Amino acid sequence: MCSTLSRLLLPAILCLPLLSTACGTTSTLPSLTRTERAKLPTLPPDLVKTEHLEPLAAKPVGRLVTIDAAVLAEIVTRFAEAIGAVERGNIRAGGVIRERRCVDELLSTGAPPPGCPPLRAQ
Repeated sequence: MCSTLSRLLLPAILCLPLLSTACGTTSTLPSLTRTERAKLPTLPPDLVKTEHLEPLAAKPVGRLVTIDAAVLAEIVTRFAEAIGAVERGNIRAGGVIRERRCVDELLSTGAPPPGCPPLRAQ
């Protein structure tokens, strides 16, 4: 019985050092390769630019009773420019939201969702 037990335990005892090293880290090429996460591309310049409006600089040309005509004309012109700037800003904000949605879907699934522009080679 002692010889049968030693025959069964001897291979197990001899394999213990091998088993303890089997859980260690290996230095194979794939384990040393660094995996980079995909990065979002930079946004086009027209989607990130800031609107700058010129300050009012009209000088009155006559005695003001209610409002000078030059001041009124410039105020109306600047107001129209401000409306245009807000509209362009809203279009850019919508473009950024759409672009980020497309890129997020592309990075998570590997394919662009419907409604996104086609991919271009870099």
